[in-house]
Amino acid sequence: MRNASLRSLVYLAVLSLVTAGASACGEADTSPNPTPAPSASQSAAQTGSDDGQDGCQVIAGTVNISQQSDLAQFDGLSCFTVENHLFVQDTDDITDLSALSGLRSTGGFIGIADNTALQDISLPNLEETGEGLVVEGNSALTSISFDTLREVSGYLHVFGNPALQSASFESLFGVGDDLIFAGNDALTNLELPKLTCVMGTFIFEHSDGLECLCLPSLVVVNGDFKVHFNGGLKSLAAPVLTTVWGDVVLERNPQLSHLDMSCLEWVNGDFIAIHNFELAQCTVDELVAEIDNLGGDIVTGDNSQTCPTEPVTAEDAGCTACTTAICVADEDGGETPTPGDDDDDDGETPMPGDDDDDDDGETPMPGDDDDDDDDGETPMPGDDDDDDDGETPMPGDDDDDDDDSYEPVVEEPINFDWETPSEQYDFPRGEVEADESGDDDDDDDDEYPREPGAY
Repeated sequence: MRNASLRSLVYLAVLSLVTAGASACGEADTSPNPTPAPSASQSAAQTGSDDGQDGCQVIAGTVNISQQSDLAQFDGLSCFTVENHLFVQDTDDITDLSALSGLRSTGGFIGIADNTALQDISLPNLEETGEGLVVEGNSALTSISFDTLREVSGYLHVFGNPALQSASFESLFGVGDDLIFAGNDALTNLELPKLTCVMGTFIFEHSDGLECLCLPSLVVVNGDFKVHFNGGLKSLAAPVLTTVWGDVVLERNPQLSHLDMSCLEWVNGDFIAIHNFELAQCTVDELVAEIDNLGGDIVTGDNSQTCPTEPVTAEDAGCTACTTAICVADEDGGETPTPGDDDDDDGETPMPGDDDDDDDGETPMPGDDDDDDDDGETPMPGDDDDDDDGETPMPGDDDDDDDDSYEPVVEEPINFDWETPSEQYDFPRGEVEADESGDDDDDDDDEYPREPGAY
């Protein structure tokens, strides 16, 4: 297992990041299905000249854009918000959404679906959505860019855009429900550099073009973490992912050879790694051995039986290194101590080789009392040896001669008092009943609908 000090530091990082990002992760959807909305022109007319607190014009109700002419009225609006939902769907004459560049936020969904001519989605000033964001079934779409989008309070789905090559979410910190990329076979570039928390399930599947999946800041997933059925994926890196409250599933990624989940410590469900023909089984075994808390079954097999003499790196797989944006340092601003560092002044559980006696920096010799009370004697039974209260330490006492702090112990999933939605909106079509073949298309099996509109 990893040393206790690193576990404590990483856990504290998780708590601080998730606490700080609670609002960014948002609240789960609990409101009823959206009702039919007026057209874009009707909605805009309802607003008059009303401005929000930040000076942005507020578009009342829900905006439906169904043709190019519906976008004309937004030209020249440098800053506006939509009170409820914004839908761009079933169009054949819209090629980009530049007219919506002034959009700052919506109170509900953004749905962009089934637009046959749409090639580019760039909303450079969008900062948040009150509910979900869905980009689905846009057959000509090649590029998605949300440069300033920080939070999606509901789910984020990017489904079935066969020509999509690049998707960039440079500022996205948190997603309040599921985050799913599926059926984007041309995708070669996915940027999620600041994504820290996903309050639902994370799924990346059936996207054969992407070779390198880098999640440099992802710390916690409150549901399953699934990366499966990706024919071209060679590297998967989530270097600071510590906690998954559901299953971890790495399945049928036949070219996957590099895997970095080196901080993973808590998996509440199963750990499954199968049919990854280039991924060394010994790498999988080492990863599983480092997980401190695994609540379900371990299922591995049909991975490579060749164990490399040196660990496979991202560069070996043809990718760039996935450099984390999160730095965990000790309290005096230094690096995590190396074995032999006494580390007895920072309040953390000592590292292996820490003498913990605050006197000479060396591992204590036999007879060294190691209790910092200046008596030079081996501590008597009942001496807590931690220089704080003179009592026998309680379970969890770090015993490190500086205070009575201890490493937190997590006994149950983090609860942010966010309810799981009891029902989904009609839009997008990510939640449907089983089709005639019995496949419910809910991303939990090895089937994936290839027919347009079959989600």
